[in-house]
Amino acid sequence: MSLNLTAIWKLIRPKHWVKNIFIIMPAIFAGSTISSVDYLRAISGVVLFSILSSAVYIFNDIIDLERDKEHSINRNRPIPSGKVKPVTAFILALILLLIFVAFGRFLPSGFLYIGFSYLTINIFYSFLLKKLVLIDIFVISFGFVLRIISGIILISTPITHWIILPSFFLSLFLGFAKRREELILLGDSAEKAKEVLRHYDRQMLNSYLSITASLSIVFYALFTISDYAIAKYGTANLIYTLPFVTYGFFRYYYLINDRYGGKAPTEILFLDLPLIFNVTLWAFSVVLILNIA
Repeated sequence: MSLNLTAIWKLIRPKHWVKNIFIIMPAIFAGSTISSVDYLRAISGVVLFSILSSAVYIFNDIIDLERDKEHSINRNRPIPSGKVKPVTAFILALILLLIFVAFGRFLPSGFLYIGFSYLTINIFYSFLLKKLVLIDIFVISFGFVLRIISGIILISTPITHWIILPSFFLSLFLGFAKRREELILLGDSAEKAKEVLRHYDRQMLNSYLSITASLSIVFYALFTISDYAIAKYGTANLIYTLPFVTYGFFRYYYLINDRYGGKAPTEILFLDLPLIFNVTLWAFSVVLILNIA
């Protein structure tokens, strides 16, 4: 069986692996309270969750095959374009899933449970939930929350709402940005390509983006000065990382409205150097503050 390696690489969507950076967030905020082994587990979790998410993307593409053939953009994906046969894609997805299980069992057991929860929810999403207005966005957002929880499990720290809340609203923000991008790209054919898009319009999504961005910033600010953060880290200086977070939202919103409108939300993260530099500075400042506290 001949394989189109370029099509296979496109099929597993490596650009979307950036979403799994959420798994490292708990380790970043744990500061000096965790060991190098915990960091290694977190990095391993990112790799394994990337493998799992690629399997999920393939399963979704197989389920959406007929609809994607009618999609002005998705018809160029490896499966609907005929570059990868559905049976080949299915075998590849199973292999990726087996790799996830085989290596995931060496990590804390909860990690595998989170992974299978993510897989199950996405299968339900492909068959039904993606057709339900707003529920579709909340399901996408819950996938990011599961990544955060898996990161917490990997470093064996208690789950706290102070990490979950800003992450949840950030993931909602990215979900609404994704729907907005689809409306821009698909134009008049949006409803035909995705049934749920008939319930959305750009004005509504812009409002949702503003609300979720504001809530993300507010909850992050409250976290940095909370009794929990001060007691855990021994410092209130995390508040000084707020400008990076605020700029990141403002910059991202500018990009999807003006410069990179129509690009996938995750692609923008690789395209804009100021945004990449800002995220790097934010991560560095968090690590620095927590380690000198």
